[in-house]
Amino acid sequence: MQEEFKGFWKIGLVFGLFSAIINATYLFFKYNYFWQVPLQFQASSFISYLIYILIIAIAGIYLRNKHEFSGIGSRQLFQVFFIIILMTEFTYFLYNYIYLVHINPDFTNQLKEVILQHLADTGQSQENMDAYVEELAVNQEDQNSLRFHIRGVSIWIVIDSIIGILLSLFMKRQSKQEII
Repeated sequence: MQEEFKGFWKIGLVFGLFSAIINATYLFFKYNYFWQVPLQFQASSFISYLIYILIIAIAGIYLRNKHEFSGIGSRQLFQVFFIIILMTEFTYFLYNYIYLVHINPDFTNQLKEVILQHLADTGQSQENMDAYVEELAVNQEDQNSLRFHIRGVSIWIVIDSIIGILLSLFMKRQSKQEII
């Protein structure tokens, strides 16, 4: 049993590294190219999250196929999923913190200007634009603090873990001996 557990760690690390690389690449494109169109900026976040969940599901399918006869429990699946989640979220935290605090601390102001221009182009009222600016001003004060980034990544680790638990319960496979 201990030998099989090592295999789970290896698979978790491989898929976690793959997911972290894809996430870092996505963040690079998001902050350098996608921010100039607000809809594209939001859509890219949604699409990258779907890709992230797909990577977790592919890891689960791989483990199910690898352990077809011996079976695989939801606990082992979740352990692999959790490794992937931690590696990806740590990459997300590190990239966001370094980029938004040290490399381009003015990014939020640039994004705000682009969004305000988009709202003006679509004919939004000045009241809506003022409300948006006020909401951003409240959030912008925290964005340069380490606490803000840790809190954000912690929330997503919990959300991703819940999704990982649900996927592991859905993907578990009994051994062929238990079925007979």
